[in-house]
Amino acid sequence: MYHHAIDSSSNDIVLSGRVASLDLSRDCRYLLSCVRDDTIKLLDLRMSHVVKSFSHDGFKVGCDWSRVSLSSDGTYIAAGSADGAVYVWNVAGRLETILKDHS
Repeated sequence: MYHHAIDSSSNDIVLSGRVASLDLSRDCRYLLSCVRDDTIKLLDLRMSHVVKSFSHDGFKVGCDWSRVSLSSDGTYIAAGSADGAVYVWNVAGRLETILKDHS
């Protein structure tokens, strides 16, 4: 019987802070992570690497349960900031809008 050892560390994706939340794309290819270093990372699960990082001077992850969400069509990312605003980026990395004073 032949046994083949697989090094699982080759599939590890290291992020530079504690992960507050995750959101999986509909096709299960991408994972969005909200990280306590005030960034959002888009991960390609097939290639095991960070595709894009999202941040803004005003965007701050205020707590360990801050949520991030990928739109159903996979083209936008939304995340709440510590100041109560909602930041919306397109997946290319451009900040689309900051929603403030919303109800």
